[in-house]
Amino acid sequence: MRIIVFRLTILSFVLFLAVTSEVFAEIKPNTNLSKVIVYSQNAIIKREIRFKAQTGENILEIFDLPADLVDESVYLSTGEVKGIKILDVKIEKTHLKKITQQKIKELERKLEDLEEAVTKNEDELDAIKTSIEFLKKSTPFSENFKTTEAEVESFSRYIENALKERLDRASKLGKILKKLIEEKKAIEKELSQLRSPKDFTKIVIIVLSSDISKEITFELYYMVENASWRPRYELRVDSKSKKIEFIYLAEITQNTQEDWENVSLEISTAKPHYGALPEPKPWYLDVYMPRAPVIYKSMEMEKEVSVEGFLEEKGIKVKEELSSFTFTLPQKINIPSDGKPHSVVITSATEEVLLNYSTIPKLSSYVHLSGIFKNPFPYPITSGIANIYIDTRFVNKVSFKKQMLPGDEINLSFGIDESVKVERKLLKRFTEYTGVLSKGKRINYEYEIKITNGKKTEINLNLKDQFPVSRNEKIKVIRELPKEGEAKIGEDGIINWELKLNPGEKKIFKVKFSVEAPRDLEIRGLE
Repeated sequence: MRIIVFRLTILSFVLFLAVTSEVFAEIKPNTNLSKVIVYSQNAIIKREIRFKAQTGENILEIFDLPADLVDESVYLSTGEVKGIKILDVKIEKTHLKKITQQKIKELERKLEDLEEAVTKNEDELDAIKTSIEFLKKSTPFSENFKTTEAEVESFSRYIENALKERLDRASKLGKILKKLIEEKKAIEKELSQLRSPKDFTKIVIIVLSSDISKEITFELYYMVENASWRPRYELRVDSKSKKIEFIYLAEITQNTQEDWENVSLEISTAKPHYGALPEPKPWYLDVYMPRAPVIYKSMEMEKEVSVEGFLEEKGIKVKEELSSFTFTLPQKINIPSDGKPHSVVITSATEEVLLNYSTIPKLSSYVHLSGIFKNPFPYPITSGIANIYIDTRFVNKVSFKKQMLPGDEINLSFGIDESVKVERKLLKRFTEYTGVLSKGKRINYEYEIKITNGKKTEINLNLKDQFPVSRNEKIKVIRELPKEGEAKIGEDGIINWELKLNPGEKKIFKVKFSVEAPRDLEIRGLE
């Protein structure tokens, strides 16, 4: 009797295994990361899940998903597949091996070299600044020492050239230092991430029932942190055609533990969120008590609502939604998980630009260029950094600090244009004493301003200088050049010339005036 029961038990167990092997099918599907939608602070990942469904209950395990995957964001789309029912979706962690120390050591060596270079350049910059301050305070002639005008002029020219040379060196060193410090910060950030790595990945387990037995493709969506994009711009000015090419780029950074290889990429200005906007609650005051932790609802995938449909921009699709824009790139993109910025071109457009040259040689020995143009895109330009090039040469870096709508006028400084030269020098400065009884004095000044258009095109230029303005009745300013009609002269003494210079043309202007005052009166503000 015992033998029969034992045999029946074994037979039942075998039958149970046979039945369960049909009902429960554990499947490791093929997955492919096919699409990424990058937002300003995170990204939505789309994976295609391919597997052969078995009749009954199926368990799919999707391994090696990022540790930064937001559990609440996991969303499974079965599309138009019939006969499939999702029973459960679970997210679990699995631990990884610790990373090797080799990369950390390499980065530490790079960091040491950068720190040494930063220190060296900072020391050199400090030395130049000290030299500049010394030159500014240099007084080679004592009060009792008689000097000729030529000696004063020679010394002034020496100081001017020496200052200019040191200021140029200081400017170049400043740019080198800025680049070194940026590299240093990037390596420090990468080291910080490597020294405290996430030692796990996540697994998504999907339990489903199937009435069919065939190959099926699902779409798995999830959000990841440590991914972002920011706008960056390049403005390329053609001074001959008076046109500006406006290039709109996206600088994408991701450190999500999975490389985005050969993926379709969308860049969105939207901000995905968890749950809905909360309702305000009564504002009570009481003795402080710790709050309970906030529990978020499952993330709702935003529905795309097209307002004006798709706009084709050189192969890039621009979709306007209710409160944002999405740019779909035509080509597949590779962006590694390295925490470094990677730039992709979104689109570009060309627009007419009004170029304005201006200079105040008394304050700066350079001619500055600015441009006025309109936002050429059918969507807003958001805040970001713009690099400016004139005739293929980099001239300036500016920042858009506010959003500019389509058609909005943009006025930007394009930096210094060294092909237009300006020079201002003191021709004469001498003091005359007038009257035997009145005991007055007259201090005479004469400056020369020389402007040369070294460009191959005609330019419009605004030149400014100034006369001194007396704030005391004992001091009188006599303006000689320029005369009324030769330039606009304001009550504040500011002189404005609106000039038109042909290619290669030179023009010379003079500022001449004298200051009269009692002989024993000390005048503040004179050069």
